[in-house]
Amino acid sequence: MAVFLKPFTCKHCQKPHSSWERFASHSKRHSIKYAMINRDKKRCQCGSMFCQKCSASTDQLEHVPCQEKMVTDLEKPFQCAFCEKFFKHYSKLTRHVRIHTKEKPFQCKFCQKNYQRKDSLTEHIRTHTKENLIKCEYCQKCFTRNSSLKLHIRRHTKEKPFHCDYCSKRFTVKAELIKHVRTHTKEKPFQCDYCNKCFSTDSYLKVHIRFHTNEKPYHCDYCQRSFAASGDLKKHVARVHKKERRFQCHYCKKFLCTNNYLKVHIQKHNIEMSEEF
Repeated sequence: MAVFLKPFTCKHCQKPHSSWERFASHSKRHSIKYAMINRDKKRCQCGSMFCQKCSASTDQLEHVPCQEKMVTDLEKPFQCAFCEKFFKHYSKLTRHVRIHTKEKPFQCKFCQKNYQRKDSLTEHIRTHTKENLIKCEYCQKCFTRNSSLKLHIRRHTKEKPFHCDYCSKRFTVKAELIKHVRTHTKEKPFQCDYCNKCFSTDSYLKVHIRFHTNEKPYHCDYCQRSFAASGDLKKHVARVHKKERRFQCHYCKKFLCTNNYLKVHIQKHNIEMSEEF
């Protein structure tokens, strides 16, 4: 008898779903529904929500407002059904929900690449049209944003303004520092919805999920093989097609394709030397 797993459960109505896509589509309806409801509400100091039109409580049948004083909730009336974050404008909620649903409705007419946000597409198109690009004074490389140029320039100046409180390491980008700090704290805030395994970065989680979905977006230009991670594709091309051997053993001076192969190779030397003694 076949068993159909439905690992994705809606926290609002407890409806289970067999795939992330169906779960995301379902949860998006909750976001729209809550946005329309919350638009006409105000909140009591204790957290209870009340409708402005009829003064009826939406989460308690009987409720006495704290000191008869109501606090308006009109500043951020639109709530995300995925993470319960509030937004001031419905358009910002719609844009935020795409982070959860993975929707990318804006497509580049030059290369068909898709984006979640229109402004991201606009910046990308400038790389094709070469309009309003900002040039690096050191190497003449061009960028679409000042922030990207600023980070790039730090690679020339070797500036590393972000330092770790646990060790002496410094970083060019704050995101790199946050990722590094988790090696000290052992924090793993990103959890897989399929198997509940946790990861220290969002990128590690994305690659892991592809092993569940069997998605392999990185294709080899030399053969028909595809890979879940870009790093695996690079290793494949270097090892199989380009025959690159950049990693040298300091014992026998032999070159290996990857650092992992080098480590295994060095272990053989260590075993041989330990047997001699």
